Parts: sequence; structure tokens; C-alpha cells
Amino acid sequence: MERKLKDSWAKWHNLVFKWDELNKDTFNQLQKLLNNRTQIDYYLAPSLDILNSVSELKETVISQLYIEQCQLKSALNRTRGKFLKLAGDMETLTQELTSCEELIISESNEWLQYSPHPNFPSFTLSHFRLFSERLLFLYRKELHIKLILLKELPIAKTEDSKVLYLTTWSFEPFLDKELTFSLNLILSILDIK
Repeated sequence: MERKLKDSWAKWHNLVFKWDELNKDTFNQLQKLLNNRTQIDYYLAPSLDILNSVSELKETVISQLYIEQCQLKSALNRTRGKFLKLAGDMETLTQELTSCEELIISESNEWLQYSPHPNFPSFTLSHFRLFSERLLFLYRKELHIKLILLKELPIAKTEDSKVLYLTTWSFEPFLDKELTFSLNLILSILDIK
């Protein structure tokens, strides 16, 4: 059981790290997409008299920007799949911890579920499972927001809404410092570096 717990929480740690990296990469992609849209709007503005006289140059620039925009949107679609996969992996880990707890209960007395493991005196198996379920719940809520932002941000019209969406993306309202502290506490209890 000790090995299983360590493996599960090492996987949790890796998934949280991957989430953070994917979050940063996606934030940069979203910024590029918004900058791209701003440039397209600039070149399509009727007041741009300088390039209106050279319409061929203007069309070339705009078509390049549209190609770049399609590539960025395609990358964001792949990102959506990566976030969904990470959430699925988190759910699998939580189910593994629940199965581990159920197995121990069925093979031994029920009190073992609530008594600390000799190597982890401050945590019971139920604590590990409950914390895993809490992590999963919070990451699901965050994923829900991210999926909405991935849908809404590329079509945002006003600068205020764009800034609000980007701020919400980077802030991650459901993933707070307490969560990070608790995860690091479990990793230190399990002696996972």
C-alpha cells in the first residue's frame, strides 16, 4: 500500500506540474491570438489610407495574419484535448486511491481505513482519498472555466472582455495557495522529492 500511495501522489505531482506548464503555454497562445486579431482589425480599418493605396500589400499582410490566426486556433483546439486528458488522468488516480481503500477495507478490519499508516502517522488512507477527491473536484471546476474561456476568448469583441478573460485564465480562481500547500505537505509526508 505504501508503494501505491507514493506512486499515486508522485503521479498527482506530475499532473499538477503538466497542468501548470500547459496553462502557461496556453496563456501565451491566447495572447498571440488576441494580438493577431488586433492586427487584423488594424489593417481592415477604413482609416488606414497608407496601405489602401497599395491594396496588394494590404491583402498579403491580412492573408498572412488570417493564416496565423487559423494556426493559433488549431493549436488551442489541441490544447483543449490536452486539458481534458489531464483531467481524465486525475480522475483515474482518484479512482485508484478509492479502489485501494476499498480493497484494504475488504481484506481487513474497517478501522484500518481510519487509522494512520505506520509510515504516515498524521494521515489515514481516508485522508489521502479525500484529498485526492478534493483535488479532482477543484481541477474539474477550473477545467470547466478554461473550456468556456477557450470558446469565448477568441471571439471576444471588447478590450475589456479580452483582458478579463486573460486575467481569469492566469489567475485560476479554484486553484489556490492552500491547495498547493496541501499537495506539497502530502508529498513531503510520503517523502517524494
